[in-house]
Amino acid sequence: MITERRSITFFNPTKEVPDELIKEILEVSATAPSGYNLQPWKVVVVKDKEKKRQLKDICYGQQKVEDAS
Repeated sequence: MITERRSITFFNPTKEVPDELIKEILEVSATAPSGYNLQPWKVVVVKDKEKKRQLKDICYGQQKVEDAS
C-alpha cells in the first residue's frame, strides 16, 4: 500500500462526498494506532463553499483546498 501511495494535487470541484462515507472514514480512522493510544488528532469537515474559500486563503492560496470535496 505504501508503494502505491501518491499525492493528489487536484480535485474535481463538482464531486460530492456523501455524509455517510465521511462518517465511515472518520470512524475507521479513529481506530488507527497512536503513541500511548492518545489519539491526538482533531478533524474538521468543511463543506460550506465560503468557508472553503476562507480556508484556501489561510493555506497559501492552494486551489485544491477549495476544490476538494
